[in-house]
Amino acid sequence: MSAPQGASPTISLDDEVVIVTGGARGLGAAIAVLAADAGATVFIGDVLDATPVVERIRQGGGHATYVSHDVSDPAQWDGLVRQVIESAGQIDGLVNNAGVNHRVDLMNTSPSDWRRVMDINLGGAFYGLRAVGAAMDPDRGGSIVNMSSALGLVGSPAAAYSSAKWALRGLTGSACGTLAPKNIRVNSVHPGLIRTPMATGGTSAYVQANVALTPLGRMGEATDVANVVVFLLSSLSCYVSGAEIAVDGGYAAFGGQMEAARIVRDLETGSTGP
Repeated sequence: MSAPQGASPTISLDDEVVIVTGGARGLGAAIAVLAADAGATVFIGDVLDATPVVERIRQGGGHATYVSHDVSDPAQWDGLVRQVIESAGQIDGLVNNAGVNHRVDLMNTSPSDWRRVMDINLGGAFYGLRAVGAAMDPDRGGSIVNMSSALGLVGSPAAAYSSAKWALRGLTGSACGTLAPKNIRVNSVHPGLIRTPMATGGTSAYVQANVALTPLGRMGEATDVANVVVFLLSSLSCYVSGAEIAVDGGYAAFGGQMEAARIVRDLETGSTGP
């Protein structure tokens, strides 16, 4: 996974094998397609049917396989890794993308919902890091990307979801050090409001409020995130590990200050408008 000397700055995943969880739709599908376009053989794991994504990749001349896979089950991780090794002979990249949304505040989050969100959004990455990290060849090295969220960088009323995404930062840092001797890099990516079924599944008011808090003033596209993830999978990022990369239009860095400035302006002018 070291960058070849004198190479042109073109992202290539030729001869690499990448697992993308939650790849049946949204960000996962965009990442799987772009990774395949860059030359990777992609294995898409999801509880949903990812056959349409696989067919899209194959029609474009790429290589992809769908595997029914529940990230919250450690045994299924062992089975997925075994299938990929038997089929492709190696694993070079993993994108821990599978997750569920849960826009419920602390006092209204039930213990069962808390466990479900944690099992999938945090446990899935934990099991994936262990299973895939153990299977990667130190001579080839590898890259693992944990998909967190801008809500893993700022506080949010969404208690279970935000807590799991914050915890992914700690897990990423821990894995970064633990897996480094195997030449495995581990990074986290933090999308903001992206035009996917999960992110836009809320009310119009929710979407509008988050766009208003985004300094770039618009929603992101799935390819905006996929471009960053594929870069992290590639040799171009060979000295990047333990990084937390926000792909959120400035939301986490400055979004709250936009709202604070509006409140100050309204208080000073006596305005009550938006």
